[in-house]
This record gives sequence, C-alpha cells and structure tokens, in this order.
Amino acid sequence: MRSRRRLAFALKGGTAINLFYRDMPRLSVDIDLTYLPVRDRADSLTDIDETMNRIMSAATGGIKGLEAHA
Repeated sequence: MRSRRRLAFALKGGTAINLFYRDMPRLSVDIDLTYLPVRDRADSLTDIDETMNRIMSAATGGIKGLEAHA
C-alpha cells in the first residue's frame, strides 16, 4: 500500500518541469505542491499540516544541511 503523503500532493511548477521534463539551470529550488484529496476545509487543513510536518521531519532528518520552510 502506498503511503498517504504520496497520494496527498502533486508536484507542480518549475521544479516539476526541471525534474521530469527539461533540465534547466535554476538559481534556487522550491517545491510547489497541490493538495489532491477533496475533503471539507477543516479536514483538509488538518491533513495538509500533519502530512507536511511528516515530510519535513523525514527530509531534514535524512539530508544534512537541508532547511525546510512551510
């Protein structure tokens, strides 16, 4: 079974283009995400917050020097 964080967000924007379509030089890398599930606002905001915290914790714990900002 796939994890919820893989199902909750879609990557979009310049980083997505750079990673999946065309390797373009970039001054910085940011990640633009779109929340995919259709739920009521309160449940969506809670799920987004919990999922982003799990992603940031996993990323900053696994990549030395990484700075994550929400």
